[in-house]
Amino acid sequence: MSTFRLGPGAVRLLLAAVVVVSHLSAINLGRPAVMIFFMISGFWVTRAWQEWAGGTTGFMASRFLRIYPLFLFVALANALLLFVEGAHVPDEFGLALLLPGLASRDETLLGVAWSLDIELQFYLALPLLAPLLIHLRRAEVWLLALIGWVVGIGLMSAGLVTALFYLPAFAGGAWLAQSRWKATDGQALASVVLFMAAGAGLALLPQAREVLLKNGIETPNMAVQLAHLGWSVLLLPAVAWSVHQYSSAQDRWAGDLSFSLYLVHTPVITAMAALMPAGGLALKLAMLLISAVLAVALHRWVDLPAELWRRAHFRNPVPIPPAAIAFAPLKSGRKRPN
Repeated sequence: MSTFRLGPGAVRLLLAAVVVVSHLSAINLGRPAVMIFFMISGFWVTRAWQEWAGGTTGFMASRFLRIYPLFLFVALANALLLFVEGAHVPDEFGLALLLPGLASRDETLLGVAWSLDIELQFYLALPLLAPLLIHLRRAEVWLLALIGWVVGIGLMSAGLVTALFYLPAFAGGAWLAQSRWKATDGQALASVVLFMAAGAGLALLPQAREVLLKNGIETPNMAVQLAHLGWSVLLLPAVAWSVHQYSSAQDRWAGDLSFSLYLVHTPVITAMAALMPAGGLALKLAMLLISAVLAVALHRWVDLPAELWRRAHFRNPVPIPPAAIAFAPLKSGRKRPN
């Protein structure tokens, strides 16, 4: 690992590719990949908030506009495709175009869009909670996080999917941004080995195979999702290593492309499976190729223009030097001075 440096954008594209492959196979690695996305998001969004000099409303609007335009475009395109094919379109069509609450609804236009609702909840909660957290002791912050996670598990059992359920992933990423920990090559490699060893252990246990195999279940139950969450958090040192690697222009392009690939592949798979239900490996390879081509086109003609507009209208008004960041690390047992 000392000579090979996988940039953070390439890591995100790799995770998106894992989600695509998961949907094309029986291997259930899509959810763990999304959990790792949540960790990465926890890092970058917390860091963006640390450096934000505008108001809270501007920050929330900026984050919302980062994900919604492309989601809306792909969702509408998929709705049109479903209508042309004569397939079922969600009865509550208007609600299917809204991100808030999408993870808790049965009918959606994009199967992977549930994670965007979870992301949005984190975007909205962070700037509201950060001013409170800096006045708490570190132990109090972790206790509050634990309580929030337990509440999230309870809400999930009642059918309400919230970011609280995935709090360990978001909190892990936020902690990386707060602590500025840079994992060494050895620590990152050890976490990858541990992750793979845990996966091998799950594969050897008959009662745990559902964590790795779909077995016909599209949406894993709570126990499986908790297993995915715990399994993915093992990679926190690898995430800490990744986010501090050099990111070239090509690597940033790869990171942006991951979002387009993540959204567009499900309509492609659904449409092509309906047209050619008897297809085998060749059909799956065609799905992968078409998804990649459409992802490049969507990024170039939809996502990039929307992102340039967002950056032009929601630019950080006054860059803040790192020493003046409000959400700075706290020392254990001490409050941050005013």
